[in-house]
Amino acid sequence: MDQRQASRRCLSLAALLALGCASERPPSPSTPLSEPGATPRSSDAPTPWSTAFQREAVLAAARIEVVGPIGLLDHVAIRHDGENHEHFESATPDGLRIVERQRAESDGSPIRAQLDALVLLADVELVVLENPAQTQVRVEASGDVFLRYVDTGDERRARSLRLEGAP
Repeated sequence: MDQRQASRRCLSLAALLALGCASERPPSPSTPLSEPGATPRSSDAPTPWSTAFQREAVLAAARIEVVGPIGLLDHVAIRHDGENHEHFESATPDGLRIVERQRAESDGSPIRAQLDALVLLADVELVVLENPAQTQVRVEASGDVFLRYVDTGDERRARSLRLEGAP
């Protein structure tokens, strides 16, 4: 895990703590910590993840928002272009929020990112939110949306589009 991922994890945990999700109260006797005979889960064990975004595709829109559970940042890559785009990261009550936005003096280069095999191109803004309360991954695109699947060449155009995937 590189330093950026480690700092994002720390921000995610800080957001959880700020929300009061970490309780110092022990579990009630009627709530077992795990099933009898179950193997304790290792923190290095892979968490279940959606396969919905494994199909190669390109999604272009004015604004794209990606929201998902803890582990989302392991599946998202954002190309940083400091000359044309502003980059913000913050711990919010909903989780770790990353925003990539066009600068006023930008040359108009799209904001580029990737979610598994789905290439994301945002003309104005890309928002990624790793939210511990989420159980599925949701991608919402708005403003002149274009989706093209590489394997079949199928295309969709719309004003807005929502894609979802559950583990």
